[in-house]
Amino acid sequence: MIMKFSLVVAALVSFTAMTAQAHVGLSKPCGRYHPGAGCPRPPAGQSVDYDINSPIGTHSNKAFPLCKHTVPYAQRTVYSAGETINTEYSIGAPHGGGHCQYALSYDN
Repeated sequence: MIMKFSLVVAALVSFTAMTAQAHVGLSKPCGRYHPGAGCPRPPAGQSVDYDINSPIGTHSNKAFPLCKHTVPYAQRTVYSAGETINTEYSIGAPHGGGHCQYALSYDN
């Protein structure tokens, strides 16, 4: 009985692992030049980055400067200390590089 239960549990764990998604992109808060709905427009003379899943290029073609853009993004999201930051992610598998990370900085 214990052996049968163990096999069922192992099968369920295996099935769950096969359906897991490991490739994600941050969609909210919006990244620089992000094409998502509700995201700020890029600075004048710049265009939306439709290849946002590969923000620093791919394994065979690195974009310099990193994150592809030299023109500062005029609009920044501002948070207060202790504020909860809600995030949203898009699920996909671009297999061309990219990452899912963001950073917070503070002004003195």
